[in-house]
Amino acid sequence: MADELPSTEGSLQLVVAWRSGKATIGRCIKTADDVEETLRSHAERAVAEMTDPAPYSPDTDMEDNTHLEADPEELFDTSLIETLRQGASLQLATEQELKTKALFCHAAVIGRGDAETIFVKKRSPIQLGKKSVVATLLNNTLDKIETPIFAFDNRYDAIITKSKVYVLDKSSFEGLFKESPAVLAKTTEWVQEVSSVVSMTDGSQEILETVLKRNQHLRKKFQAIMRRPHIQTLTPDTLRSVILSSGYNPTELMDGDNLSVTDTNVKTVLQLLNEDLFIGSFSQEPFAAGSKRHMASKR
Repeated sequence: MADELPSTEGSLQLVVAWRSGKATIGRCIKTADDVEETLRSHAERAVAEMTDPAPYSPDTDMEDNTHLEADPEELFDTSLIETLRQGASLQLATEQELKTKALFCHAAVIGRGDAETIFVKKRSPIQLGKKSVVATLLNNTLDKIETPIFAFDNRYDAIITKSKVYVLDKSSFEGLFKESPAVLAKTTEWVQEVSSVVSMTDGSQEILETVLKRNQHLRKKFQAIMRRPHIQTLTPDTLRSVILSSGYNPTELMDGDNLSVTDTNVKTVLQLLNEDLFIGSFSQEPFAAGSKRHMASKR
């Protein structure tokens, strides 16, 4: 992993975004010097706290690491990242838009071009926008506030540069870039990619697509499977052998040389393909791993 950290130098632009179907709509917001200074200090703090990285994977937990590092290819929602990268070239948000649109994220976009760094948060900065009455106490009298009120905390969920993504909050990062309608529309493409190298029975692809679109946990597991090198060379004989060694009957998960996915076994199939099933070395009991990360071989 590169030692160079994200830059917090350069012009700063506050960007907000909302979804419209599969598209992302972004707007920029002018900030006073003191607000800009505070947002930049939040970015500087985020960078300073990145001291213990680990590689990103869909089934890797943060554990005690300060952040995970990923390639830009993990930004599945291309509409969102392209919108955020427009920065200051976006239209200015109107007061009406800020009052009525369901903002789902905001970002401090610092610098431009190859030096641009995006500090993004999966949350609307307008915390009181949907309340029926928002008031402030002036001269011992409550006066109604008509304009949106912004509130920022000092944490970001991800930092994005041209060459790397720094994941500070894994769940929020995946909610931003891996769970949008635009990303879910790619489910069929993902299933076809895996089924092109792992032969499946008729109907298996359709079941997988249905399950992956509705189940976030299994969808992340499938995304991890797509990254596994063994998927590209998996043979029916190897699959049958691994099913047996995992304590299952091959006839329940395969039809001849084809993987058979059903509504009742889909979770087991994904655990199998993702190497989540194992036998305890001491107890010899079967277990299923909920998360894992690759360890360097000591042989």
